[in-house]
Amino acid sequence: MTTPNVGAGGKPDPGADPTKPPNEQWTTHFGWGRANLGAAVGAAASGKIPPEAAIDSPDWYAPLTGRQVQITGLARARFAAGGQFHWKLRVGAGLAPTSYTTVREGNSSTSVTDFGPIDLNVVRAQLAQTITPLDPGGPLFAPGSNPFAQQFTCRWR
Repeated sequence: MTTPNVGAGGKPDPGADPTKPPNEQWTTHFGWGRANLGAAVGAAASGKIPPEAAIDSPDWYAPLTGRQVQITGLARARFAAGGQFHWKLRVGAGLAPTSYTTVREGNSSTSVTDFGPIDLNVVRAQLAQTITPLDPGGPLFAPGSNPFAQQFTCRWR
């Protein structure tokens, strides 16, 4: 439900590859681009409303130490038959991972607020095997220095 990734004034995001289809133009600055409100309203009108999901803790870009981190938030399916839904908490190395590992999953018919812990040693092992590219739209850093090298992404599905 997005249109090609463009910034204000209709100019392409410098980090997006305009030769790719819109669903492959994710960038660190504008995410998936602008929402197509017509498509979003059409989806809502059709009644096919997916479950809601939000990760509240830890905060974005929070430094994490220790062996594990507890993930909290809210997941619910208010508009699904019986409120039934299946959820997965997944992690991937980097800011825009190309693959994810499922670390927790479950079925529910009520709101879920505690997604359980993530073993940070598993995440650290993934990060050690990942070469994190520099952000093409970001500031320049000293050679050999990459402040993005220890970032990982949590995704709820």
